[in-house]
Amino acid sequence: VGGRLSLEFEKEAFPEIDRFLEDAMLCLVALGSVAGSKAEDCTSVRVSWIPVAQVLDSAGHPCWTVFGGHIGFVISVRLDARGEHVYSGGDDGTVRKWQIESGECTLVMRGHEGTVWCVDITVDGSAVFSGGDDGTIKKWDAETGVVLLSLVGHEKDEYGSGDVMCVRISVDGKKVCSGGDDSTVRLWNGATGTSSQIMRGHIKAVNAVALNADASLVYSGSKDKSIREWDAASGEC
Repeated sequence: VGGRLSLEFEKEAFPEIDRFLEDAMLCLVALGSVAGSKAEDCTSVRVSWIPVAQVLDSAGHPCWTVFGGHIGFVISVRLDARGEHVYSGGDDGTVRKWQIESGECTLVMRGHEGTVWCVDITVDGSAVFSGGDDGTIKKWDAETGVVLLSLVGHEKDEYGSGDVMCVRISVDGKKVCSGGDDSTVRLWNGATGTSSQIMRGHIKAVNAVALNADASLVYSGSKDKSIREWDAASGEC
């Protein structure tokens, strides 16, 4: 967040602070930061967090470009096939297109209601697909940012959550694969947005999907700790 963040806690008032600090360190490392110095004091602990970019730069590994513009966490990032643009989704509900050489945000796509969990780009770079916690998958024109399709089908669970957690596009752009909180893997027609296959077998949310080169096989990873291989035509695991 552009500088050092300092947190002070009173050990005497909060004896569980040591465990909290360990957990905080793990969380911040996962979010892209590393722990800095810790003052040794019998009544309080001060922790300084140094951005990873700063650490790498001081070690001789400079950050070439910083892409800044999302208001909130960046959840997903995808590079186009030509290596010219990178696409991102975040909890500000936007999908953004960035010019890699300059770091400039050239397009902001708005339409999801809530967090954008995943993005993917067709091989020819003409269309972007995104999935969000509004339960939809959206197809965007990569040049204009206009929504071309809205794919609806993932169901809400008992808690009202119907997030689309992951999306992948086949090499030819004809098939779109998604996974969601409803524990299903779904295939869609990339041109019409119609659902062509629903694969059921996972017992928890599906967080990752992949297609082989000819899109005849689908692979999915879930919170149920399993990876499944599916036949795209039959939907059988």
